[in-house]
Amino acid sequence: MSWLRKFILSLCCKHEYIFVRNIYGDEINQCGGYRSQWQCMKCGKYMYSKALYSKCNKNLKETLNNFYNEYYENKHIDWTKEHEEVLYNITNKLIDAAANGLNYADILFVAYTKTNDIIHFKRWLTDNKLDYSCELYNQSEEYDEINQYMFKIRWN
Repeated sequence: MSWLRKFILSLCCKHEYIFVRNIYGDEINQCGGYRSQWQCMKCGKYMYSKALYSKCNKNLKETLNNFYNEYYENKHIDWTKEHEEVLYNITNKLIDAAANGLNYADILFVAYTKTNDIIHFKRWLTDNKLDYSCELYNQSEEYDEINQYMFKIRWN
């Protein structure tokens, strides 16, 4: 009679599962590929999940986003250091244009398609609070990987 009571209770239960344990090694194959075991606090019913449980699962997306952002920040900083001379020359052109009473400058920028040069340059402009528009100016016929972009950079 007690098994019937448990069965009816499990059918009517609004399950509140708690983590029991993670499953590792060959036991995963025996459990049909499931990686974690959960149990209802009310009726005792077990549930299995294909995902490993860890406390950071709740914030996993945020953690991965932060990791990506840190990686991207470092890549951007490295790119800025590698292209310091080019950025210095562009800055001087912007200063010369401002000295002549203009609020914009036309800059020709060469980017290699196999790198993220164009992405990093746009980010550098945004970091320095410069508005811009750009268009493909020339694509080398000899070398497909080299593109020239014409930037119109504006400031207030």
